[in-house]
Amino acid sequence: MANAGIKYIPSNTFSYYDQVLDTTAMLGAVPERYSWNGGEIGFDTYFSMARGNASVPAMEMTKWFDTN
Repeated sequence: MANAGIKYIPSNTFSYYDQVLDTTAMLGAVPERYSWNGGEIGFDTYFSMARGNASVPAMEMTKWFDTN
């Protein structure tokens, strides 16, 4: 972006999965079923929240603001 002449480079332009999941992780709003004990949320917990795994289901998907 800097090479393209953009003076102010925006932040949070990347997400591993979803911006709403990113906000949930940032706020530490991890449901108990994922056995998170505080601290940094690792990729295993992050993606389990998004897609589930063999032992826990994924978080509920909710549409906000009528967008995809």
